Amino acid sequence: MPDFEARMDFLMKSQESLHANLDRLYETVTRHSEEMQKVDRRIDALLRAVEADGENIRALARIAEPHQERISRLGAGERPS
Repeated sequence: MPDFEARMDFLMKSQESLHANLDRLYETVTRHSEEMQKVDRRIDALLRAVEADGENIRALARIAEPHQERISRLGAGERPS
């Protein structure tokens, strides 16, 4: 039965093609997963840096506040204490 053999040949080739596509898809998903893990680590590092910067800015603001008040008093004509 040539028709049966032709169908079987078609099905075998289709199955091989599907298998190859699934292998490529798996490799792609694995690679993307690895890249996303790298991106996650970079984002975590950036968030830590932003948090540290925020803490430093708040500390500088606490230091600057009394100096600004003193400058304002001096500008208003008060004598330095």
